[in-house]
Amino acid sequence: GGSADGAIRGATVRLYDGSGTLMGEAVSDEKGTVRLKSCGHQGPFRVEYQGNPDATYFDESIAAQNPTAAWRPYGTGETLVAYVADFTRHVGVSSLTHAASQLISQSALLAQAAPRQATIQSAADPARVRAAAVTPDMIRAANDRVRDIVNQQFRGTGLAVTDVAAPPSLAYSAGSLQALANNDRGRYAQVLVTLAKSAAAFNPTLASPARAMTVQLSKDLSDGVLDGKDKGGAPVADAATKAYEPATLAPSVSVQSVGRLNARTVGSGSISAVPAGTSCPGGGAGTCYAWGTEVTLTALPGFGASFKGWGDACAATTTTSCRLVMTGDKATTATFDVVLDWRLTAGFRRDVLRATAAIPFGRTATYREIAARAGSPAAFRATGSALSTNPLPIVVPCHRVLPSGGGVGQYRGGTDAKTRLLALEGAL
Repeated sequence: GGSADGAIRGATVRLYDGSGTLMGEAVSDEKGTVRLKSCGHQGPFRVEYQGNPDATYFDESIAAQNPTAAWRPYGTGETLVAYVADFTRHVGVSSLTHAASQLISQSALLAQAAPRQATIQSAADPARVRAAAVTPDMIRAANDRVRDIVNQQFRGTGLAVTDVAAPPSLAYSAGSLQALANNDRGRYAQVLVTLAKSAAAFNPTLASPARAMTVQLSKDLSDGVLDGKDKGGAPVADAATKAYEPATLAPSVSVQSVGRLNARTVGSGSISAVPAGTSCPGGGAGTCYAWGTEVTLTALPGFGASFKGWGDACAATTTTSCRLVMTGDKATTATFDVVLDWRLTAGFRRDVLRATAAIPFGRTATYREIAARAGSPAAFRATGSALSTNPLPIVVPCHRVLPSGGGVGQYRGGTDAKTRLLALEGAL
């Protein structure tokens, strides 16, 4: 099993059998997962991720802006539930399985499918409908209804949920959100991410947008209809805490479902995509693309390029182009070879500048190392002099050359500018 409201760390995970008996409990790990076994018992089963004072969950909407603040309290009284027919496969416990569980336990589905068993309650917890009153057909029907309602909101985005009870890709860090694959698990995860982002955009005052969306959506779908009301007809939230408006949820998720590409290009190259990218919701750097869009970073004909990206998609390659599939937010750097006019340089000075031009993005070298690469290992002081008159700064990255004894050393633009350039490239 695995949680997927963003990962839920340290949750108390409880497994109940078909009679409503607690079979056992465990604590979810750093990625929100736990191993469950049926031990010969027959399903259906009920899985609960329960909050406690030490549990936290990963809020995807916060992670996009401030990863260090993304882990939010998942306190006592918080619960995510999934009904499971059996344990012949991995199971995901998410806001959508919780909505399906609410639909099973609170709607007419239960009474229609098992009228005599609908009032059976667990002896251990009178509020819990016993899983014995739930059949595999009921679980399937509830899961499918929730899936269809959610997929209707995501029509035209390239995203859809195939099975709400299947595990999505785990979301537990900013890096995990950048590594989503273009498959069923990745699309499911991006649906959950998009719902969280939509809540944050709809109501910026929400402290925990992902949880607000989960709780409200679960209540809303308890009657199998997305109308902003629970089964009893009461609003699922007041105006101050509302995470969405049913009538505008579809256009909101359409906007929030795109992936932001922060692509830095150095040299003579281009970025192209079909369909073309657009400005991102909320502004900021980067270009946004629909899920599944292929983006190609290409060097000009006859030029090479090296790419530093995510998931090793374009890392450590020297080629003319790299094709990336947009599956959520991404970041990459493309460093294209540049034709330089060396006529203003000659001799040892030219050798120093050529050696400096070969320092990769994100890396540094010492003056002594550049002197050696230029063929005169002892001429490290002369190397500094040659770089002080570099006619092509930035392009020939003399800011990447540092003293052997530490510090950033001198720079024509000032040490502050040199420090900022190195920090921008991730070299500090």
